[in-house]
Amino acid sequence: MIRIPALLRSTVLTLGAILGTLCILWTAALVLLGVTPLVLLSGSMAPALNPGDVAFARTVPASEVTTGDVVSVVSASGVRITHRVIDSAPARSPSGAGAVLHLQGDANDSPDPEAYTVSSVHEVVASVPRLGYLLHAAGSPWGIAAGLALLLACVALGWRAPERHADARHDAAPRAADTSPTRRIAAGRTAARRMAALLALTLVPLFALGSTAAPQNTLAYFS
Repeated sequence: MIRIPALLRSTVLTLGAILGTLCILWTAALVLLGVTPLVLLSGSMAPALNPGDVAFARTVPASEVTTGDVVSVVSASGVRITHRVIDSAPARSPSGAGAVLHLQGDANDSPDPEAYTVSSVHEVVASVPRLGYLLHAAGSPWGIAAGLALLLACVALGWRAPERHADARHDAAPRAADTSPTRRIAAGRTAARRMAALLALTLVPLFALGSTAAPQNTLAYFS
């Protein structure tokens, strides 16, 4: 059997547990707060929102939007645009009562050429600088491959039988109920390894939740 250094095993399992916990907290926060993460790909909303920032938006009726709000909508060509409202007027959209919104990026000299007739929009309520670079790296082919490798390593190490000393392996009559401190510590470490593996197992399903947890790309394009 291949002997794995204790420090390497502990490092891998700890990293898997941390990432698994972060995935749980990320998904729970998005669901409980009812927000959608948007990764900014361009800079027409600078300096309020810069490329690589992640904006968190909540869905609101278009009739509640006022001038000055930053909203995210889908253009007629199917591209998601995140700009500031410069004018709004009541209207009836194909899906019900809504509003006609005129948007403009903070760094743009002119409004968007298209007026958006919508019944609801994503209103930006908060943002985190540069977080989008990390999310894109995690969702890249290399990031996914690294995550899968970490997942498999955590599962293998978490359920791998703990190594024992030679005298313990050759003990012909071990006691059935050994409650010594050493035995309790070993049992605790085994439980911790398995808990870390379980937390790591959340990486794949939580990253695959789709629209709830996965960030959406949005252009804050220059006109």
